[in-house]
Amino acid sequence: MEKNKDSLMSLNIIKMRLRSSVCWSVIAGAGAGTVISLDFGGKVLRNKPLKNPALTDEQRRYAGEDVLYIECAWRLQTKGEVICSSTSSNLSHQSMAIGLKQIIGAHVAKVRVRLPAGDIEIIFDNGLSLLVFADQCNEVDQINNYTFYSPNSIVTNGPKSLITRARAIKSVTR
Repeated sequence: MEKNKDSLMSLNIIKMRLRSSVCWSVIAGAGAGTVISLDFGGKVLRNKPLKNPALTDEQRRYAGEDVLYIECAWRLQTKGEVICSSTSSNLSHQSMAIGLKQIIGAHVAKVRVRLPAGDIEIIFDNGLSLLVFADQCNEVDQINNYTFYSPNSIVTNGPKSLITRARAIKSVTR
């Protein structure tokens, strides 16, 4: 499938917004399955704090200015080894939680988007890379690959890598 101009512009929003930003929060682990949520940029006060006791006080009170919510397959690696992936154990103190903690506080050095699926590679300044594989193709279950929330746009890579963009609502309810 060839991406249209609007899809490419939407994917470029992700690249531009993430470039040089800091990942200050990762939400993953037991109860979340393989889904992970990464907060980047400034901290935006939530309208109502979350009640999940597994989150830090900061995560309950704030959302990232930019949030990448990943529902598809992903892998965290260095140039020489795989740290963890969406198939790793998500129990606390296991490889997923330990691995993902390593990107907290890391700056994004580079973002690559690969077509035609819209796969993403986020390269951090600490030598780690997060690869996001847009592998969701089940149109019946309607599971997205990932959604990127920014102050002005919500970019979704849906089933079969259908890229959509919507205007963001200013209030933070995530």
